Amino acid sequence: MFRGCCPIIDAHFISAHECYVTVNIDSDSGPDARRVDLYFQINAGGNALVYERSEHYPNPTKPLGASILASRQVERPYQTLRGFLNEDDRQLLTMQQQSWLGGLESLDNYGDRVAYAQMRIAELRQRLKEALQKKSAE
Repeated sequence: MFRGCCPIIDAHFISAHECYVTVNIDSDSGPDARRVDLYFQINAGGNALVYERSEHYPNPTKPLGASILASRQVERPYQTLRGFLNEDDRQLLTMQQQSWLGGLESLDNYGDRVAYAQMRIAELRQRLKEALQKKSAE
């Protein structure tokens, strides 16, 4: 199935026990390379990744694919911001993120989901900017 090297494009922890890695299949084909998400179970005690499944990479030109990718993009500023917060603020941020996810799930229109995710990204980036300013002032 895999010829030669499969460059990793993205990696993301879904939970403490699951992650996915996006790779380019047939990387020799250049920009026409096919992306695939590979899902793994994480067994921390055994220090192992166990392959679970693969899925086609979401198509960003399709409403569902754009929605999935926008939701993934929220995770980066969220995780970065968590690293700058104290324990109480991290717990508050986690509760806010869970509330945000509930709001996302309530939206039926994929375009609305993309807009909702973009608003959350802007909010998180602003909070991160404020946290960085606060940290540099200390």
